[in-house]
Amino acid sequence: MFGLLLAIDELLMNIILYGYDDDEKHFIFLELIIEDKIIRTEITDDGKPFNPCEFNIPDMNTPVELRTPGGLGIFLAQKYVDSFEYSYIENQNVMKLVKSIF
Repeated sequence: MFGLLLAIDELLMNIILYGYDDDEKHFIFLELIIEDKIIRTEITDDGKPFNPCEFNIPDMNTPVELRTPGGLGIFLAQKYVDSFEYSYIENQNVMKLVKSIF
């Protein structure tokens, strides 16, 4: 569960910090479905289009002080779930995560 919660937290933080460049009201929808020892999560937002699957993941072999900032949260989000998918549908970012629970 820790990994899934970390993934959701990182993705929501990225949406909030980088997805919007105005002062308008926005909604982020989070749906969790638990069935047969699997948690399916869908996060939908109307922020700027951003495909985290195409983001350059930091080289974890490079010392921290030499790395370019950014990308670690997306790396962690992808690492801690079993499936990570992105689509852009009707002006909405849609991220789908699947995590098996035992």
